[in-house]
Amino acid sequence: MGRPLTKFQVPIVLATFSLAISDIFKNWLKLAFGRTWPETWVQDNPSLIRDGVHNFNPFHGGAGFASFPSGHMVAICAIMSVFWIRWSLFRPMWAICIGLVFVGQLGANYHFLSDLIAGGFLGSSVGLLIIAFSSAGAVHPVGPQSSRTSTTDSRSMPPDATHPGRRGD
Repeated sequence: MGRPLTKFQVPIVLATFSLAISDIFKNWLKLAFGRTWPETWVQDNPSLIRDGVHNFNPFHGGAGFASFPSGHMVAICAIMSVFWIRWSLFRPMWAICIGLVFVGQLGANYHFLSDLIAGGFLGSSVGLLIIAFSSAGAVHPVGPQSSRTSTTDSRSMPPDATHPGRRGD
């Protein structure tokens, strides 16, 4: 288990971190906003279509008041945003995955449009932050000695040593 991760494994680990962290924020926001659903799905919850109820009930809690933000959009965007950056060749496929979840959730009256937009924003933001932290060296999915880092710090070396073919001025 002391081996560094492969180039294939790194995006998967980063996407897993992104999903786990975005899920925490999603749960906090669902509680904080307490939005009712467009349709009655769980525990005879009040909804826009059945009861004409369309409001936010901050810190109400319960499954009937957890429409905002969309958890499905948070999850798919948290994963796909990491893949979007790390495996850019497959961007059309990632976009199709996101689009299918978006259309499916909206078309089945599971969420309001704003729930989906907020979920997409939250998931994508966390994914991009994970990528930024990884690129900055704050997250080390490949272990303490990444293939990107060098054991020699060029700032501590004289100019001749950093560029062997050049002479010092």
